[in-house]
Amino acid sequence: MSNEYYRGDNKQTRYYQPVSHNKLYKLFNALSIETEKRLAAEGRNVRLTQTSTSSSSHEGRTSIYEIHGLRVAGISRLIEMGVPVSIVQEFIAGHATAVMTMYYSKAEPGAFKARLLEALQNSGTADEWDWYREPLSAQRALWTFNRRYARHRADDILEQPSSWKTVPGGICPVGGSGCHIGIPSEEEDPDKIVRHYSPVEGGCGNCRFFSTGPAFLIHQGLAMNELMLELRLLGRERKALYDALSELAWKDVPDLTEAERHKLVFDKQLIKEKIADFDRKSEPLILEWINRYRMYTESARLTKEWKGFKQKRSPTPGHFLLVAGESDDKLRREVEVRFEKSGDFGLVRNILDAAIIQGGLEKASSLSKDACSQFMDRILRTEDSRHLLMDIRDDRLRHRAAYLMASMVEHLVGYESAQEAIDARTPLPLSVEKRDEFHRWVASTLAEAMPPSQKALPNQSKQYDRKIRRG
Repeated sequence: MSNEYYRGDNKQTRYYQPVSHNKLYKLFNALSIETEKRLAAEGRNVRLTQTSTSSSSHEGRTSIYEIHGLRVAGISRLIEMGVPVSIVQEFIAGHATAVMTMYYSKAEPGAFKARLLEALQNSGTADEWDWYREPLSAQRALWTFNRRYARHRADDILEQPSSWKTVPGGICPVGGSGCHIGIPSEEEDPDKIVRHYSPVEGGCGNCRFFSTGPAFLIHQGLAMNELMLELRLLGRERKALYDALSELAWKDVPDLTEAERHKLVFDKQLIKEKIADFDRKSEPLILEWINRYRMYTESARLTKEWKGFKQKRSPTPGHFLLVAGESDDKLRREVEVRFEKSGDFGLVRNILDAAIIQGGLEKASSLSKDACSQFMDRILRTEDSRHLLMDIRDDRLRHRAAYLMASMVEHLVGYESAQEAIDARTPLPLSVEKRDEFHRWVASTLAEAMPPSQKALPNQSKQYDRKIRRG
């Protein structure tokens, strides 16, 4: 690694100079190239090096990363694993202060997200509006609703907080008793305008009484994602019907018998009626998603006013979460809330994460929890797993295991790769070591969720039959 040197004393004492910067980088570049080759041999196309004419290059290539990144990654990993910062500071990093060590901590997105979800759940952020129920009832500027129905709402509708009822994405100020008169309509007679009120179609987002605001942003996001998931599933079934209708068109040939043609016409009409039924179901859901989107964007613009409102009120019992020690203007330049397009897997994960923040998976709909279980079972089938989530008979345990498994899959391969594996019904893009680790983790998680009676030998014959069918 370094040359030998001898002091000019009587004993000719041998000593060594520190390894040169150039030699260290040459070794690091060689290590990066070898790592890149091994990953490629496993089918993982990861770029770690680039062409270079530097004297420290190896085989004409250098690493795209700084060698100092190894130190940062090591410190971050130890802190993620739960090693106390004081220990990392003193025995690993050698920093004078813990602040310097924390500056080096660059957590992976998955680890940061897990910590943030845990902190939001423990802090009670999603339910803090309830601490301000009384003063909030008098702050009309902090509320938003379906503006098309503004003429059909009383000005003092929010002034009785004792009658509020929590509904998806906000509150019902009339305690859920106005669903049968939630949709207004007007008819013009020659002399006057006659108002009529009819039952709400769809969900609360289409009701004239529904109220929300910046205090319910997390709740609104959950409600919108739940709607989007339902619309996607309806759209997928609708597309399947159109594909079936297209297939029937190919069967309409001149040499059909009268009975065959009659059956063909009947089948076409049946599919068209099903498509029309899906359209009727989708229309109020689409309208509700649009209404909720408008209310969400209006609520997001009121976040600064909501923050000022809370600061003027007396502190209330509870836990609080410090996201960043920056001023409001600086933080706004770094953090933004935006809508992102994602696959069904990512959408379901966002729904369940929002439910966790609000208190647990019980806050999510059965549709989203079942969808998560189905996605994970599809992955387990392609991974040739001995057990599936459907083997867990207890709904609560099955949904919990599916959520934990989805979190693990997201951490290992990310949203997009998970969605690609689900759609193509192919194994996850994992190395041999990672796949073995994933299988062990799945076996352990499912074993904890399944009662002893389901782990008995007779159940293994069912798994063997399932494996035969996969062929």
